[in-house]
Amino acid sequence: MSTWRDGKAMIVGMSRRICVAIYERIRAARPDWHSDADEAGAVKVVMTGSASDPQAFQPHIRSKARQEVLRNRFRDPADPLLLVIVRDM
Repeated sequence: MSTWRDGKAMIVGMSRRICVAIYERIRAARPDWHSDADEAGAVKVVMTGSASDPQAFQPHIRSKARQEVLRNRFRDPADPLLLVIVRDM
């Protein structure tokens, strides 16, 4: 993970498909930022969905409780979560 900490950022996408595509590009450029666990990783997509959504969306679909975990991580300046990608909520 990078050693610099100038702040955190949020990317707002026009659709869930775009959000997932942005995430995949960031993950390709910065693989060390990825983690399957909500409690780890530097970049996350925050979105709702259902089991009928495409397979590519499934790792990013979170319940309200899991979204709250990410929200709290993002608000904590000491947490390594640096970037969240959201749909225009």
